[in-house]
Amino acid sequence: MQSLILGFNYQLSGSIPAELGNLSNLQWLDLSNADLSGSIPSSLGNLSQLKSIDLGWNELSGEVPASFGNLSNLQWLDISGNNMSGGIPASLGNLFNLLRLDLGNNQLSGSILTELSRLSNLDDLNISGNELSGCIPPGLRAALRDNAGLSFCP
Repeated sequence: MQSLILGFNYQLSGSIPAELGNLSNLQWLDLSNADLSGSIPSSLGNLSQLKSIDLGWNELSGEVPASFGNLSNLQWLDISGNNMSGGIPASLGNLFNLLRLDLGNNQLSGSILTELSRLSNLDDLNISGNELSGCIPPGLRAALRDNAGLSFCP
């Protein structure tokens, strides 16, 4: 299976099964706008072929899995509109093919790590609607959708 598209399926509920991390050929995963809750399984970081993951607008909580930094083919990561907490994992700075990163409208805290500045292909970044602090690294200026009330680092 290369695609699992179940977005806007309001009959989905409960947590994301950790077994999804065993779908080694999966390239597109869309579980957005459902009624999913609980934490995001770190096993999703095993999906080495994944190009797009959309988990936006659910009731997911906990931290963004650091294992997402293993998804070297990932171009699109959207976990917006959830209840994610903790900091942005430094490992996301390893996603060199990433074009879009949407972490908006969560409860993420801490600073915006300079590791994200390594994402030279990033052209759309949303971090608004969080509890982030500090300044925004200059390398992210062009991709940033909204500065979320933060200033740019010198």
